[in-house]
Amino acid sequence: SILMSKSRGLLNLVGPYLEEMEKSCPEAGAEFLALISEGVSRAIRGERIYAKPPLDLFNGSASYFKGSSWAAKVANSSRYPSKSSPRGPPSRPTPPQGQSKEDRRIMIRLSPDHEARKAEPLLLRQQLQRLIPDPTLVVDAWQVPSGISILAPTPAKAATILQYKDAIALRFGNATVERQETWTTFILGPIPKLITTLDGKCDPLEEFILQEPGLASVRDEIPIRHIAWTKRSKESSDTHGEIRVQVPTTKAHKFPLRLQLFGQAVNIQRIRERKQIITCEKCHGFHATRTCARKKMCSYCGMEAHDGSCTQPPQCLNCRGPHESTNTSCPARPRRKNGTLVRLPGSQLRQIRTAGKKEYKKSIEPTLTLGEELEFSETEETTNHWY
Repeated sequence: SILMSKSRGLLNLVGPYLEEMEKSCPEAGAEFLALISEGVSRAIRGERIYAKPPLDLFNGSASYFKGSSWAAKVANSSRYPSKSSPRGPPSRPTPPQGQSKEDRRIMIRLSPDHEARKAEPLLLRQQLQRLIPDPTLVVDAWQVPSGISILAPTPAKAATILQYKDAIALRFGNATVERQETWTTFILGPIPKLITTLDGKCDPLEEFILQEPGLASVRDEIPIRHIAWTKRSKESSDTHGEIRVQVPTTKAHKFPLRLQLFGQAVNIQRIRERKQIITCEKCHGFHATRTCARKKMCSYCGMEAHDGSCTQPPQCLNCRGPHESTNTSCPARPRRKNGTLVRLPGSQLRQIRTAGKKEYKKSIEPTLTLGEELEFSETEETTNHWY
């Protein structure tokens, strides 16, 4: 309409002045723009644009606004907020508190040569949904090194799937169905490797360790999965060593900070799991294979996958350098910072790939003919970027 076009022209007209105002008086330009936008919106809706100022708030006089500084107006507007003031940007919702960290997966443990390992993930999911009365309990299913992983919507529904573990195990045959749990390891020590009892000397881990009051009280609240000597303690000839205790990660926060075993105070160290860098088996980028829709590539030469041994010179798909894509010293690999994997920014990745292409070209130049050099320069720019 004519009114809307006029309003748009008004906003375009005052735009440069508001930008200058924003530079000289921060936040002032945004406030004026919001005020003008509110007035335009009222005019389009046919409402009254100018509202009568509240006289009782400012000593009964509307002349308060005349000659007042911008700082004073902002201060008073914050003290007496107007109901008709424009809304600010919506606040970011806070994440839900107290959510369970339990694993939502159910594992089907299979033998290495089981036929189900060759099935497509879609077929696995459909088969599992037929075995369970409520198909919505199975969100996804895929192959893992130990067999098949079933994903449920929530931990509670994962427990519901576990009620049908006998039917699932019978359908797959020679399979074990169990809940997937994450375990946290604590290192306790030093404790004596041999203790003296009425029957002589014996290993404290055989039966006495769990009878100690310190661990007995822990076991009442936290299920202890495994207790064993550390590898270093087994190989050492010292009289004292350290033990490894594994508990569910969901209850690891309840593990005591201090403990006394066999009459001695022991140190407690929680082992933080280091996340491994995930590498795709298809394109050899740094992401999960099951979410990759790219073509299968050769990890040696960087071309499309082919049968037999590769006779081409090596080139990395990630940094374009003259080495295999599986090389752990690749400069394009994510870095570990404060225990967290951090991917390289795009600008840095482009610089690495440019340098990698130059190094690759130098490594193959002695073996290139003139025609191959021209072909290389043409295909160099059309290579897809993988990450």
